[in-house]
Amino acid sequence: MAKAPAKAKSVTPPSPKPKWAASKIEKWPVERLKPYERNARTHPERQIKQLRSSLLRFGFTIPLLVRADGTLIAGHGRLEAAKAENYTSVPVIVANGWSEEDCRAYTLLDNKLGEGSKWDTGLRALEVADLAGLGCDLSTFGLKVADPAGLNTEAQIGGLKYAVIIRELTEQQQGELMERFEGEGFKCEALIS
Repeated sequence: MAKAPAKAKSVTPPSPKPKWAASKIEKWPVERLKPYERNARTHPERQIKQLRSSLLRFGFTIPLLVRADGTLIAGHGRLEAAKAENYTSVPVIVANGWSEEDCRAYTLLDNKLGEGSKWDTGLRALEVADLAGLGCDLSTFGLKVADPAGLNTEAQIGGLKYAVIIRELTEQQQGELMERFEGEGFKCEALIS
C-alpha cells in the first residue's frame, strides 16, 4: 500500500518591512489640523501647561503625526499647547499610505506604549538635583527638587499613611539616599526586615 504524501508544512511569510510614515517633516498651518474625534486620551490643563512650558523652552522636538486630510493621529496635547502659545504653524509627519485601521490603532498605541516604561527613580532624582544645581528650574515641567523622584515619601489618603520603601540597594546606598532625602526635607526612617 502506497503511503500518502506528507502534507507540506505551512510557512509563514516574512513580516513586511516597517512602514515609514513619511520621509520628511512638513510645516502645516494650525488651522489645517483637526483632532481625531475618537481620541481616547485626555490632556488635563496641568499637562497642557507643562507642554506649553516645554514649547517655550525647547520649541517643537516631536512633530505631530497626521493623516493627509489633517486629522491628528498622534500629538493632540502638543497641538493644544501650540494653539495656547499662538503658534500659527507646526511640524507634521504625514502618514502616507496608512489604512484607516493603521491610523486608528496607532492613535491608541501612541498613548499606551509610553505607559509601559518606568522611571529609574534614583537616576531621575540625581538628574533633577544636578540640573537644579546648575540653575535649571524643572518645576514648570512637573519635576521638583523637593520631590526628586516624583513621589511623596509620606502622604495621607483618607486618613491612611503610606510610605515609599526602597529595596535592592546596599546598606551604604540606602544610607546615602536617606541622608540626601532628609537634607531635602523628607521624613525618613530605616526599616529592617
